[in-house]
Amino acid sequence: MELHPELQEAVNQYLVKQYDRAVSTFKKFSRLSNPVALYYMGMMNYHGYSLKQNDKEAYQYFMRARAERHPEATYMLGVMYEQGRYLDKDLEKAFEFFSAAFHDGHIESGIKVASYYEEGILEEKSPQKALEAYVECAKKDHPLALYKIGMAYLQGLGIKKSIESAHLWLNKALMFGSSDAMNQFRLLGSKSATDVRTTNDIYRIGKELYQQHRYTDSFIYFEIAAKEGMIEAYHQLSKMHDLGEGVEPSFQKGFEYLIKAAEKNDPEAFFILGKRYESGEGCASSFLKAESFYIRAKEKGHPLAENELKELRGDILA
Repeated sequence: MELHPELQEAVNQYLVKQYDRAVSTFKKFSRLSNPVALYYMGMMNYHGYSLKQNDKEAYQYFMRARAERHPEATYMLGVMYEQGRYLDKDLEKAFEFFSAAFHDGHIESGIKVASYYEEGILEEKSPQKALEAYVECAKKDHPLALYKIGMAYLQGLGIKKSIESAHLWLNKALMFGSSDAMNQFRLLGSKSATDVRTTNDIYRIGKELYQQHRYTDSFIYFEIAAKEGMIEAYHQLSKMHDLGEGVEPSFQKGFEYLIKAAEKNDPEAFFILGKRYESGEGCASSFLKAESFYIRAKEKGHPLAENELKELRGDILA
């Protein structure tokens, strides 16, 4: 839809964050029930751009734009119900709005719809329904959709497993700028030519995401760093499995990552494994194995290993 030149200029100003210059034009055209102006007035209120942040006003503007079949406004109504902004949190309502916006061609809403099916948010997980939504989004070359289709083929989720098809879709996702696809290739051991990140870079990104409590996002970065031999990443993955951060809690899997760190002669891993075998956390309790790992930690210069060894041997003698 071609916009009035004055309104188009306001949209351009909004996109370069010149909100003070855009707001008066949006107000003017919103009084004429222009759906684009109504949508942007909703965004100005939602984010507090040049206006006092006001969820009620944002909701009302989005509803008016929605009545004019503005798909991005419909999407934002879904976001407000999903987040419980102004309204009580209602995921069923959120899904209804995302579905409606997707029907009207809004691709980000399609990604939301797919994620609801993929994660089983309102009903049992349905990889097939998720895949159907991702396929529709992929027709617009959405990087995440392309990546998700690649992963579906790689893992056989909702479709027959095919490594060849997986690589085809992941390569296409990479071509459209998917960092997820770049990470997946890195994890598979086939680093792309465009990936100039060092192992330290990968680990640092993972730590930054972890510190933001984005545990699921951080996990793959630690997996890559661990695969490339970084001992700190093994410890981080062990901790995340122990605490259930981004994954189902599992002391056994946490223990397995410590074993991998120990295979690289890491004294801290030796020491923690001694503690694990002593307590039976994630493994069968064994004082003999605990003693063995404390001895190895001591030989590698771990400052606490000798005391633990003495206490353990005292327990055995007792």
